[in-house]
Amino acid sequence: MERRCNITTMKRTEMNEETRKVFESYKQWYRNIVGVKENRIRVNIDNLPEFKNVHLIREYQKTGINFIIFRNKVLIADEMGLGKALISIAAVCYLKNQKGVKKTLIICPNSVKHSVWQKEIEKWSTLSVTVLDGSKQKRIETLKHLDTFFL
Repeated sequence: MERRCNITTMKRTEMNEETRKVFESYKQWYRNIVGVKENRIRVNIDNLPEFKNVHLIREYQKTGINFIIFRNKVLIADEMGLGKALISIAAVCYLKNQKGVKKTLIICPNSVKHSVWQKEIEKWSTLSVTVLDGSKQKRIETLKHLDTFFL
């Protein structure tokens, strides 16, 4: 029977030689695929006027924010509860502030658009948010006349 362990939570001193080699090869693979470099320039998100409670952002979330900012397209596939919404909102606030982004469209299931996204945007950002509901024609009409940042 094959023994499996979560090597990302182990301390390096707890790893045997085989596990250490697997861990190092995984890190190298990740750097090659994602393009992560040890000395990558990191943006400073501490002074974003549109983002609330910047001091509550964890280091791995700052890494996620930088990951989004330096790429054209991105998929955030973190586990539940790690702050995917927070990471997205902070990155968009940075892009608005530094790159002049005017609006952001968030596409999500109906079940989470009010309960998660609207609440999270209002919790973490001072930017305006509108949730689009109704028929296709009503949503199109609403989009034409909106002046909010998050849709």
